[in-house]
Amino acid sequence: NGLRHHPTAVLGHVLGARALHAQGQVVEAVARVEALVALDPRDAYACDLAAEALEAAGHAVRALPLLERGALLHPGDRRILRRLRTARELGGAEGTSDGASANGPVATAPGAVAPAIAGVSPPHALSSPPPGGGAHPAGVQAFVPEPLPPAAPPPAADARPDRPGDVEPAPKPVVAAPANAARPLAERPAGGTPDGSAPALPPWPSPTPRTPSESPLLAGIPEASPEPTRPAEDAGALLDILGNLPAREPLAPAGPPLSQEPFPRGPGAPAETHAEAAAREAARYERELRARMLPQAEAHRPFLRRHALAVALVGAALVALVGAVSFFAVRARHRDEDVRAAVEGARKGLARDTLGALREASRVLAQVRRTDPGNAEALTLSAEVAAVLAHDFGDAAETARASELLASGRAGEGALATRWALARTAGERTAAGDALVAGAGQATPLARALAGEVLAARGKTGEARAQLDAAARASPPLLRAIALLGDLDLAAGDAERASERYRLALRAHATHPRSAIGEAEARLRLGSELPDALRRLEAVEADPGSAPPIADRLRFELAMARLLAAGGRLAEADKRLTSAASRFTDRPEIPAAQADAHARAGDLDRAQHEADAALRLAPGDPQYRELAARLQLARGRYRELLSSTEASPTRTLLLYRGAARYALGEPERARQELEATRRDGRMPAEAAAWTALAELALGHRQQAETIATALLTLPAPPPLALVARARLDLARGDASAAERGLRDALTRDPDLLEGPRDLARLLLARGAAGDAVDVLQRASGRHRADLGLRLDLGRARLAAGDAQGAVRELDGVVAERPRDAEAFAALSAARLGAGDAPGARRAAESAAGLAPNVGAYWLAAAGAAEAQGDADAAKRLRERARRGSAPATSGTASAGHKKVAKPAGRPKEKKVKARGKR
Repeated sequence: NGLRHHPTAVLGHVLGARALHAQGQVVEAVARVEALVALDPRDAYACDLAAEALEAAGHAVRALPLLERGALLHPGDRRILRRLRTARELGGAEGTSDGASANGPVATAPGAVAPAIAGVSPPHALSSPPPGGGAHPAGVQAFVPEPLPPAAPPPAADARPDRPGDVEPAPKPVVAAPANAARPLAERPAGGTPDGSAPALPPWPSPTPRTPSESPLLAGIPEASPEPTRPAEDAGALLDILGNLPAREPLAPAGPPLSQEPFPRGPGAPAETHAEAAAREAARYERELRARMLPQAEAHRPFLRRHALAVALVGAALVALVGAVSFFAVRARHRDEDVRAAVEGARKGLARDTLGALREASRVLAQVRRTDPGNAEALTLSAEVAAVLAHDFGDAAETARASELLASGRAGEGALATRWALARTAGERTAAGDALVAGAGQATPLARALAGEVLAARGKTGEARAQLDAAARASPPLLRAIALLGDLDLAAGDAERASERYRLALRAHATHPRSAIGEAEARLRLGSELPDALRRLEAVEADPGSAPPIADRLRFELAMARLLAAGGRLAEADKRLTSAASRFTDRPEIPAAQADAHARAGDLDRAQHEADAALRLAPGDPQYRELAARLQLARGRYRELLSSTEASPTRTLLLYRGAARYALGEPERARQELEATRRDGRMPAEAAAWTALAELALGHRQQAETIATALLTLPAPPPLALVARARLDLARGDASAAERGLRDALTRDPDLLEGPRDLARLLLARGAAGDAVDVLQRASGRHRADLGLRLDLGRARLAAGDAQGAVRELDGVVAERPRDAEAFAALSAARLGAGDAPGARRAAESAAGLAPNVGAYWLAAAGAAEAQGDADAAKRLRERARRGSAPATSGTASAGHKKVAKPAGRPKEKKVKARGKR
């Protein structure tokens, strides 16, 4: 698998051959060895490994040609020479195809190679049978030696290299070989030993003779000289080749001794052989040659090559220096970019003005201060963020940080806002506020927003708006400033404009607490989109990072409770307000919110009690006076409302007084009260709607038409304007348009009182008594204290055929209004319809007694008496109705009936005048 990716890996071929041989696949192993040698016939390493593989497989004799080739390519490698000698000895012991002795000399140079180099037989020879039809042992084709062509003669001793600067190589030594060593294997004796005995392995036939170029193992190998050198030249040739070897131990002679002829030595020493003398001379010559050539080679080397290490070190140092400079420059640039990005992110967090955003800004700024302690922008923002967290959320750690920055003078431009936020006493706060207002024009956006807050608290609304507008237009805009502008609009009575500002801030941050609270208050005042406002507050409460500031937490609880009450979740609203009362004691806002919740639940008496409690806690606050007056108006306590609001009425109180006058049947005085609500020639929309109703009651239809038309052109006209428009349509005889207008008014404001009454009367007039009952029943459920609605509901039930239901409803009305003649008359009709003639007569006589000048009440009593069977009493009562006065005595009725009270006679003129004077 590895050879598929690395086909030239020598070691891979060797390992593959060994593995194939170990598995018994000898033919494939031999083919692998042939492929290995064919990769590069001049690679001595490949020949060495291939020979080693054959030796490991037990074919040392077949490795002999490969070792001879390695000796030719690396004549100075003693390891190859040793292995070559060992292979030849083994070949002599086992018997070789040439009959050479194991002790024969070894050729170690091209000029003296005697034995032919054996090559691997071609693939077709692997399958050819041996002579005599015998099988090859283990299926292996023998390595057959082939004769080498004559080698080129070595260069002359005085030859010089062609290229300038090359060192002249020493002449390669030539070692003698036996006389038959150069003979081809085919010409040698067939026996493997000198005595002709059989070899260890059966002789294999030689393949068809090939030229060296045809054999893959012999390709590219220099041809050996067939002429053996003379022994006299051996020592000189060996000295020449050893001159080019590197400095190491003297080369030991490879193979058998060159000669056994002794050389003379000193006294007592053994005689020196030719080989020893050659080795000694070679070592001496090597030392002399190195001493002579090394200085010359050093002198010819270029400067850079002679000082390559120093140049490399200097270059490496320069590269390292340039790299370090570049690294630190890039690092500094990235650090500056990170600091700028962090500062910008902290500025956005300060602009969002939520607890989570402020804490994240504080964390980021702490990292910036560690990275760049002298960054002025970071220090300014750090002081302001810490100041806001300390002032709005009571964070002690941020208080300490802001104090430290302010005391050390590192707060920079944020010093004004920080000093105001950290002020504790009234004097400190006043002084810090003055400084903040004085320097806000050139200060940070936060300082301008805080200056606007200070000016608004001092009643300077115009100047406050200028500072808040500048903070709201900063980059990024401060959501705090936008919410404060909405608060100013809401305090001025412009709930629509305030809602627009709050929604602008909420688009930037959906759970901004100040804006969510303001939007809820605006929606409560407008009476629209209350479920959306409640969901927004619930999202704020669910997000810990959007917790309201300390100063707005009570405001949040009150808005949440009012929205819960408006959505019918009265128990949750009451529980939340009770919990708030335990945490915020002696705060009038809590009983005021409880009054609003009880009013929405229909418990007007308890609501009035809570409103009075709030008014006692803050008697000078007009909003609690307005709350009490609104509840009095809802309960029908018109006279109490007028008497309690006579002194210094506000614009809202004047509106309530006008509505009370209208309900009392005083349209002219109602119009006067409503005209007093004008400011700069403009009247509130609701006051204008009441004015239209008053004009219509006075018979000024044209004026009412003009006012109603103008109101209906507004983007959000008051529902009462639709009621005025419906009455005008009804006066023109367009009952369908009137009904559509009244239903639209009730859809916009289900709490409207005038709309259900008009719609029910319209439905009764066209015979839809059941629909009238449904309309009045819904309205009465929302306004249970309104006895007029209940009176109309009783009449509608009677018209729908539910006399018993009408009696139950009207009994409750009469019990609460015992001086209401109209209620007694309605009850009389209901009792008569239910079959209770005596009860009907009593109710009718009570109505006639309360209003003796109303003949209809006497006729109702006469009808009840006739139903009883008392014709005389019925006749007398009809006569009284015609005369328009009550009798002196009511006479006697049938048993079980009480006497009719004698009404008082007409007062004398004198007493009338006296009463008028009083």
